[in-house]
Amino acid sequence: ALLGNGNGTGTRRAPIRAKTPLVCLRIPADVFRDFVVGEDLVQYFEQFWTRVGVLKQTKLFVGCPHEIIEKLVRCVVPRAFAPGDVLIQQGTIGGELFVIKDGEVEVLRERDDGAEVLTTLRGAGEVVGEYGVLVPGGRRTATVRAKTSVTAYVLTRGDLQAVLDGQLPLELRFQAMLASRGITT
Repeated sequence: ALLGNGNGTGTRRAPIRAKTPLVCLRIPADVFRDFVVGEDLVQYFEQFWTRVGVLKQTKLFVGCPHEIIEKLVRCVVPRAFAPGDVLIQQGTIGGELFVIKDGEVEVLRERDDGAEVLTTLRGAGEVVGEYGVLVPGGRRTATVRAKTSVTAYVLTRGDLQAVLDGQLPLELRFQAMLASRGITT
């Protein structure tokens, strides 16, 4: 309902009012123009809403305001892992958090004698790598390896911090998750 003038601004032709509660997606004019010019808008929205659904069902983000989920969706990068691929290596400095979309990973801790011990399995709707993103310079506390084929959404420390900034309830959720896993910061 905008008459564009080529620079992202325009004049409204008619007011639009919702008759029932709804959730809307605001698309910046430059993004919309890019899709109209050469991208598949339908495919973009299918991917967007799939990501929204996955994040809304992820234990860490259940009940988060839609605005926060939308911000997170804009930041995530999907990655695929084959069985045996290492997502996280114990002892390394981390900068990524992984939201598992599908598949299963093993969380392993190295003992003093160098042997790896399976501590838990994590699957769809769970998060791994939270310590590495929340504690700058913090070393990974476990190795995470794909047990099956895994698709995960990756959030970097910078992107996550930008979304967390000023979101105390979400920050507290991260702290509670770390505590439940026996990790103190």
